[in-house]
Amino acid sequence: MRHFPLKLVCTGLTGILFLTACGGGSSPAGGSSTQCLLPLAYADGMSSGIRIDPQAQAVNRQFNACSIQRVQSLNVGLCLGHSQISELSAQLLMPNGTLLSLPLQGVNSAGACLVGGQLYETTLPANQLQSLTSLQGPWTVRVNDNNPVSTTPIGFLVGWSLQASGLQ
Repeated sequence: MRHFPLKLVCTGLTGILFLTACGGGSSPAGGSSTQCLLPLAYADGMSSGIRIDPQAQAVNRQFNACSIQRVQSLNVGLCLGHSQISELSAQLLMPNGTLLSLPLQGVNSAGACLVGGQLYETTLPANQLQSLTSLQGPWTVRVNDNNPVSTTPIGFLVGWSLQASGLQ
């Protein structure tokens, strides 16, 4: 068995501790984490919702100022007043023109919202947001009733919210 001189071992440990204390000599990529929020607001901009017709209902909103440079996730909240959530489909149109489906099937209600309806929240992961380079511009939520039998509106898009998380 070979023995290392104590001086060599101490020098090696000192070097390791020095590099560890300095963070290993590299800095993390990106900046600090931050969030931008479009709070829950009525879909019609006043005090009620918009009827969900068999044709899609679309509602636009915009961020005023947001310092996120790289989006890591988006959390979308939808207030829906509808007796059969399984009949609905929803999409998010991002400012760059990318249209993403918002899953409603299997999403549990996060409680009541505003003056009526149930709040459904879904989070879109970073791999679906790679084409997004800026949060500036119009964000649009669309909700469609897919029941081919019903021709009368039986529900409302009461409101929606958007929370972006990422690096500045």
